[in-house]
Amino acid sequence: MHEDGPVGCEPACAPIACTPVCLALLTRAVLPPAYRLLALWLLAFGLLVLVLTPRGTSAQDARTQRVGNQSVYSVALVGVPLADALQVLIEQTAIDLLFDSDVVAGRQSYCRARDLVHEDLLRCVLDRTGLDYVRLSNGAYVVIQKPKIADRTGRLSGTIIDDETGAPLPRASVVLDASGRGVMASDDGRFAIVDVTTGTYQLAASHVAYDPAYSTVSVAADSSVAVTIRMSPRIVTAMPVVVDARDEERGATALGGSSTQAPEVLDEPSATIDPLRAVTLAVGVHSDGLLSDMHIQGSASGEHRYMLDGTSIFVPVRNGGLVGPFSPLAIRQITIHKAGYAARYGSHPAGVVEIEHALGSRRGVHVAGRADPVSFNARASGSVALRSGITAQWAVSGRRALWDWFRLRALEDRFRSWSEPNDLIVETLGSASSDPNNPDDPSDPAEPSLASGSVELDFTDLHAAARFQRRNLSSIYVSAYHGRNVFGNGALEAQPRPAGVIGDDYRWTNRAARIRYEWVPNGRTFAHVEGRSSSYSLRHPFAGSPLEVTSSGNQGAASPRDFNEIDESTLSSGLTYHRSRHVVEVGLEGTLVDSDFSLRYHPSDNGPIVTDSLIMPSRLRVAGFVEDVVTMAPRTKLTVGSRLTWLANHNTAYAEPRIALTHEWSGSHVAAWALRLAGGRYRQFIEQVDVASYSGTALIPTFRFWIPLGADVVPSKNHHASLDVQATTRNGWRFRVETYLKQSTDQLHLNYALDTDVEPETDFDGSVVRGDARAAGIGVAISRAFAVRALQAKVDASYEFMRSERRIEQRFGGAYQPAPWEVPHAVRLGADLRVGPWSFVARMRYAAGRSWAFLPAYYDYLGTNPSTSTQLGFDLTSPGLHDLPIDLQLDAGITYRMTAGTTALEARITVINVLNRRNVTHWVINRDEASDQLVRQNRFGTPLLPLFSIQLTH
Repeated sequence: MHEDGPVGCEPACAPIACTPVCLALLTRAVLPPAYRLLALWLLAFGLLVLVLTPRGTSAQDARTQRVGNQSVYSVALVGVPLADALQVLIEQTAIDLLFDSDVVAGRQSYCRARDLVHEDLLRCVLDRTGLDYVRLSNGAYVVIQKPKIADRTGRLSGTIIDDETGAPLPRASVVLDASGRGVMASDDGRFAIVDVTTGTYQLAASHVAYDPAYSTVSVAADSSVAVTIRMSPRIVTAMPVVVDARDEERGATALGGSSTQAPEVLDEPSATIDPLRAVTLAVGVHSDGLLSDMHIQGSASGEHRYMLDGTSIFVPVRNGGLVGPFSPLAIRQITIHKAGYAARYGSHPAGVVEIEHALGSRRGVHVAGRADPVSFNARASGSVALRSGITAQWAVSGRRALWDWFRLRALEDRFRSWSEPNDLIVETLGSASSDPNNPDDPSDPAEPSLASGSVELDFTDLHAAARFQRRNLSSIYVSAYHGRNVFGNGALEAQPRPAGVIGDDYRWTNRAARIRYEWVPNGRTFAHVEGRSSSYSLRHPFAGSPLEVTSSGNQGAASPRDFNEIDESTLSSGLTYHRSRHVVEVGLEGTLVDSDFSLRYHPSDNGPIVTDSLIMPSRLRVAGFVEDVVTMAPRTKLTVGSRLTWLANHNTAYAEPRIALTHEWSGSHVAAWALRLAGGRYRQFIEQVDVASYSGTALIPTFRFWIPLGADVVPSKNHHASLDVQATTRNGWRFRVETYLKQSTDQLHLNYALDTDVEPETDFDGSVVRGDARAAGIGVAISRAFAVRALQAKVDASYEFMRSERRIEQRFGGAYQPAPWEVPHAVRLGADLRVGPWSFVARMRYAAGRSWAFLPAYYDYLGTNPSTSTQLGFDLTSPGLHDLPIDLQLDAGITYRMTAGTTALEARITVINVLNRRNVTHWVINRDEASDQLVRQNRFGTPLLPLFSIQLTH
């Protein structure tokens, strides 16, 4: 209300203003790298305590005018401490006002008014504070307690949906205008506000990339009112854009995750290759090189879980950077939950990648088709009004590979170079797996026919989803998914095969289904029940491979089609209860797990075999969680929760406590700030183990298999701590700082140093060893969207520093080594431009400091024996000393869009690796034909790859 700025905001700015300085000093402090961010985390926590006293969140300057002989005032107060508001009221209006500081303590004022005289302004300032005033005979005003009269109240609940798609909008903000009360919608788009004083109100809803929506509602005493708020997508300043960490949302709700909407998924340069690549531009998430996996904040790629509509999807081989498991036209949103994520999202140690199906919105049937040299995608969707007030939205999508029709020459040549025989692997490991038909006559390992086979790349996936919504907010949601993938060099199956050379072909299938019923028992409670089913099967159909595949029911018999299978069936239920300042969510689920696998992972016919019958995995898993979101102040929330998981074969329950504190404040006229501090414990109840391929023609460096925990195996423990700070300036700049610490113990790793003459008898029996891991990192991002006449644009940049280390028993002297996926320094730059029907997007990434340069098989199979390294002349016992050169890649795309009536056409040209850089992904050792000496050679990543796609929508 005064000319100097917001009331009560200045003291909150000082601690945060010094945060960049503190960061710089701490990173240079004399502390071990793993503890520097811990010190930063503790310091920030102390600073947070200093600023958590509720302060004014917004107070616009008072404007004074004269109407006749009276002065009138216009103000806007949102959450301003009442004592401050009254004091400034006295100063500005010269009103004779008396109040007791104890009476007004802890109260806040919400007043929006235009052209009021001083007495009406006082009435507005005191509205809904529980106080009133009286005027004495001398003209003075006195603030008093309002007489206690029981308010007649009602309840208000509702759901927020996309006006075009009919899909619920998760985590939208809802404010009961004039009262200042507000809530955040659940992940299902539902909200509830209890104890609402009778009267007529205007609800205001806001959400990322949507125009604000308003709805007028009347609440009667002892009644429950249900409303539906429809929000229209906003034409954002720069489309397409990738929404980083939900950073288009206001305040602390933007922190702790990364979310990408469907338009951004389709418009990324790599969308044709893999839609999931769209989220790797977010801070804390990276994927680099050909056939690379996604890593979340320094964790291994298998430590997060892909969840399609809440159902587990397993991705076994490192082709995530080539072809993703889902059709891009089927996806509505991709969300990544990172360090310190809430108990309701699960128990996975690195995080959760949530993929949500898109649904139809408009009446009738609408179709879309998208074609490119890699695949053809199709989609049909619609919305229909059924009887009894039921509305149904549905969608069916599918994708089919076109690799056999339109082989990309540059990509096929790169695959062919990766499939060339590796002399060192064949010569060193081949003798242990010689041709059983003619062991005395080994073939030439460099036989040209091995490199002449074409790479097989085939995939098909189908998606279907539907939601049936009733007017009473109850709904039924059903979805199903089937995905089939083949990747490898199938020509290697031809016989005779040279001694010691095995194939590199992988075939896997995923199936998933879900049915969910949601309803509102009363104005305070939301409830749901659901059933989920997931089925996964990996097959390795090569005869004569040392990777013998057997069935647990018939051990020893060849069964080349049952390598790793997991079936999960889950029944779950949950309640969300709203009460005063608390939102309590509870859930309970039971999961039946059926698995079958067998693996002989060492290049020897007598090598150790790990089978389902030896491990005796748990068949039943029961998990529950409870979480309470406490509103400590209008813009301060404390989330406290825990998961509890019981394994039948362990007869033990494992607790996973979680906690998060969020706070936001306007700070000043310069910027609005938000902060999130979170931490917790995370377990892994289906262990993932990465196996280094020792094929002499290793197109895929590693593959992964999953094992439900055995009776004697303790689940790994993972601890997270994270601190996120975000600032949004008044002129549109957005700054983000994200830090994290992770510590993992009791991880499972294959024991490559195991004596291959010893067969396991019980459990793993030495075929696996334990290990620890730790990771710390900091990321800084900046972005801004703007418009200059017809040009709309957005620019963004980020820098990340990461330290990720692991220690494995009986490996590298038991010392910590850099993790193979560690990227110490990473820079990303992005630009999105749009002029009329034309749009342009460019993405550049830079990575430096990577180690573990040789193929994984060298370290795992050869580096376990120091004498072998000495004989070869290459030290394979110190992977942290083998540094790869910098990785620099620029991708760009240009799109033209046109519409004619209800039909839209989009044509796009994308170029991957515009600069045609030969980025090195691995080193290999081969024999030089001229000198007959072993020499080091490079394996290169993604080549220059031009792509053309066209999409038609009707």
